[in-house]
Amino acid sequence: MPAPPPAPAPPARPEVPIVYTTSAGDVLDWIVWKHYGHQDPGAVEYVLEANYGVCELGALLPQGVQIVLPALPPKPKKAPEFVRFWG
Repeated sequence: MPAPPPAPAPPARPEVPIVYTTSAGDVLDWIVWKHYGHQDPGAVEYVLEANYGVCELGALLPQGVQIVLPALPPKPKKAPEFVRFWG
């Protein structure tokens, strides 16, 4: 059976910060997932660093809060892991 075709790449995100205005009941991790298309480790924390004081608003954000969504730093490239069976 042939392998399925690869999934399309997500659209490129601009390098400039985007400002998102919340609706009542938005949560930050959902905003991060919707904007970046993932929740890789550190993504929510990076957005929190760019938005001082937003964590004090609680988990459910009120309507009208402006959230800055900066370009995330590139993921570090992991070195390939080698398994040595003999010697």
